[in-house]
Amino acid sequence: MILLEGRKEDVYNKFKGQIDSERKLRSAVEPVSFYDIIIQEPFIQQTNYKYLEPLVAQHFVWNDVYPRQGKELEELEPNMVSTTRNSLISDRGFITNVIPKLEFFERNKDKYSKKDFKQYVGWNFDSEFLDLTDKLMSEFSKKKEREIAKKDSVKIYEDETLLVVKPLTHQSSCYYGAGTKWCTTMAGTPAYFERYSNEGNLYYIILKKVSRESKYAKIALLLKPTVEFDKGDFYNTKDHLLTDNEIEIFKTFVINKAVDAINNDNEESQKNKWLNSISKEFKNVSFLIKKFNITKSLGNGFDLVFNLFDFDEIYDLGDVGYNMSHFIRYSMDIKITATKDKTLNDNILVDGYINQIDSSKFELQGITESENDTYEFMDGLDFTKVHKINENMDL
Repeated sequence: MILLEGRKEDVYNKFKGQIDSERKLRSAVEPVSFYDIIIQEPFIQQTNYKYLEPLVAQHFVWNDVYPRQGKELEELEPNMVSTTRNSLISDRGFITNVIPKLEFFERNKDKYSKKDFKQYVGWNFDSEFLDLTDKLMSEFSKKKEREIAKKDSVKIYEDETLLVVKPLTHQSSCYYGAGTKWCTTMAGTPAYFERYSNEGNLYYIILKKVSRESKYAKIALLLKPTVEFDKGDFYNTKDHLLTDNEIEIFKTFVINKAVDAINNDNEESQKNKWLNSISKEFKNVSFLIKKFNITKSLGNGFDLVFNLFDFDEIYDLGDVGYNMSHFIRYSMDIKITATKDKTLNDNILVDGYINQIDSSKFELQGITESENDTYEFMDGLDFTKVHKINENMDL
């Protein structure tokens, strides 16, 4: 504390005549100097006032205040109210502008040729520090934004002329969709991105060597479950749906490898979505322990691990005797590990299917087989659940 107070005192003593004169000049509104305002800033306090002296010095470079003492100070007449008010507004505006830049300087001194902030004090403070820091902060922000966008997206395909990415977050969507009018890239409005992401997979197809002015420069492609590339919804940079003829034109820019990569990703990601739904529902089902010598007093806990090893899309059940509009058969192994009684460890095999009921519901059924018949589902061996999903989602 003595050190901190000593620094403040040293700065005050160095600029005493100017600080006291400025206080007197402003006394018609508030008898404060720039010094009195800046010492209240949390960042200045947190950095042990090491930036206090150069900031006060810079203030008096721009605001030439003649230092007065004694009788000369007593006889000094305060400025007009309007003049004082404007000077206070200017001081606080400067502080608001410079503090974030000082915080950046404190963390990134390696980016500056001059490592000592005092070296920037002078008539060129604007260009040598403020403008330079604005530029560095902008570059840093863009780099950070790019890093976050890459982290929150999946690169589906890239070559010299084409980039296909699947944004996973609204922030990533805004980055890769910059320059378009897509609603999924509206800053501060993530609802549109979340809505379309729930309906299916969003892919941004960026043509690297096409003019940014072209409506084909970036295309947003929405693929709903089971829908392939050719049947997707294509949106140009103006957020207009492409007509069938426009889609044919655009397809000439996209090689087959990119199309295959998009279709494969859409298929695999939909399987993962189904698996998450299946796992969640099975986790919520109570197990019935059939061995009579096991009681609740044992306090057994159970760890369930789900392993999907077969997931096929089928449209015709063949010998079952009827067809379904959308039918997915799955097989899954549920490994059960008891925390205490290891005789309760087991593997449950689940053979089931998912069937579309209508545009907003699907039916999940599973037939379980236990290796030693220790467990069965409360609802019996046939497990059926009906789920509501996004009303705009087609399965």
